[in-house]
Amino acid sequence: MPTPVWGRGDPDAGEMWNSNSTISWLMTRSGLDVESIQLPQGGRAPGWIAGIVVARRQVPKELESEANLLELRHCGAIMT
Repeated sequence: MPTPVWGRGDPDAGEMWNSNSTISWLMTRSGLDVESIQLPQGGRAPGWIAGIVVARRQVPKELESEANLLELRHCGAIMT
């Protein structure tokens, strides 16, 4: 679990970290397709994108080889 300060913004994530961030981080790291989740009309989830951004920055230990990193970046699974 990442340790950003609750309620503080991550300049590279664009939003503050909160419970929505935690859930979207967990779902992204679990391999679920968070991009396909749609909020109800008029619904809000502040912090949701921050969790996705932070999760995509983190690469599992087994995927840290240079070839795997290049492939993950190419397919958009992680951000550079």
